[in-house]
Amino acid sequence: QVNDTMGHDMGDVVLRTVAERMRKTVRNTDNIMRLGGDEFAIILEDCSKASACIVAEKISHAIAEPIVSGDKTVTLHTSIGIVLAQHPSDTVD
Repeated sequence: QVNDTMGHDMGDVVLRTVAERMRKTVRNTDNIMRLGGDEFAIILEDCSKASACIVAEKISHAIAEPIVSGDKTVTLHTSIGIVLAQHPSDTVD
């Protein structure tokens, strides 16, 4: 929607800003990936359910801060899903 209403330059600013905010929220050992469009995935190794919820809350608050570029301002909201996996696991399932 940002690209359609504010242009691709602003869309690029939004994506870079969101990625940087997420990077500042997680540990250096965690992995952040852009899946496409406005979807990201973050892998938090050795992380409890409680810690994952805290990180998700921090990310949500960080992304909700307005993004300003020139005379344009964007305020975003997030939808975050959490999946926990047993470690170590012998199979993908």
